[in-house]
Amino acid sequence: MGQVFAWIEYHVSVIRFGTDGVPSVAARRLVAARFRRHESPCRSAPLHDHLLCAVRGAPHS
Repeated sequence: MGQVFAWIEYHVSVIRFGTDGVPSVAARRLVAARFRRHESPCRSAPLHDHLLCAVRGAPHS
């Protein structure tokens, strides 16, 4: 899970701003919550994790 989170921090966590949101900068804060599921609604999935991420912050002015 740590490798997945590191990849998200490096490749995904950006803040888009400006006209049409084209310019982007690296996010300064990334908040994440991990939770473990032991089964799916159909009761057939094995143990697996979910990671919910949110980028917090604003570009430097």
